Amino acid sequence: MPEIDNMQPGSVKALHLVVGDVRQAREMLAGRGVEVSQVEEVGRGVKHVYFSDPDGNSWVFQELPWRSSEFNA
Repeated sequence: MPEIDNMQPGSVKALHLVVGDVRQAREMLAGRGVEVSQVEEVGRGVKHVYFSDPDGNSWVFQELPWRSSEFNA
């Protein structure tokens, strides 16, 4: 993928990572010293947590209730 070779550090913004439990994922990062936002509820049960990596790329943990084990139980 040649376009990856041309990407500058910090140029990736708001990359979403879907997780089953956003609170647990947040605590894992916070426990390792990463600055993370509080859990934000954005509607319809969807939750987000925001953080950045050392290069300045921004990331979002996203919990979708219809994809979590709790919803499917």
